[in-house]
Amino acid sequence: MKNLYSVLQLEPPSNPEEIKKAFKFLATKFHPDKHNNDPFFAEKFIEI
Repeated sequence: MKNLYSVLQLEPPSNPEEIKKAFKFLATKFHPDKHNNDPFFAEKFIEI
């Protein structure tokens, strides 16, 4: 199992606001709909 802080590229401890901001940024960046359903981005999106 991966460390959730590393998945979100954060350092512990992070407050809920920082976690939410990182999640939204990465989810938007790796969303498969933005990359023609590329399997790499779909996998990365699921990880996030």
